[in-house]
Amino acid sequence: MIVLALTLVPMRVKAEGYTTWDHPLTAYAGVNYDTPHGGKETYYNLPMNNIVKMMRNLGYDEDEYPYWERDDGAKMFGDYVMVAANLKTYPRGTIIESSLGTAIVCDTGGFAKYNAYQLDIATTW
Repeated sequence: MIVLALTLVPMRVKAEGYTTWDHPLTAYAGVNYDTPHGGKETYYNLPMNNIVKMMRNLGYDEDEYPYWERDDGAKMFGDYVMVAANLKTYPRGTIIESSLGTAIVCDTGGFAKYNAYQLDIATTW
C-alpha cells in the first residue's frame, strides 16, 4: 500500500499564466496583509495609458510587454501584474511576487511615503 502525506502551507501554483496564493487580494477585502513579499497590498483602478507610455520610454517594448487585462481583473504588462510601490525600495522594473502573481513595478503613489513595502496592484475592480 502507498500512503501519501500532504502538508498544507501557503504556496504559489503556476497555471495558465496565473500564480495563486492562499490569501490573494480581492476587491471585497480591499487590503491584504498575508502576501508573498511580506508587505501590505491594496488595489487601484486608474487608466494606465501614461504609465504604459512611461515604461515604453524606459525601453520596455510592446512586443515583449504588451498591456492587457487578465480575466480576473489584474492589469498586465507582458507576463507581469502591474503594481505601484515605493520606488526607493522597489525601483521601476523590479520583479516581485504579489498575491495575484509575479508583478512588475511600474508606478508609485502617495501611500509609498508611509509604507515602503506596500504594493498597490493595478486592477479593473
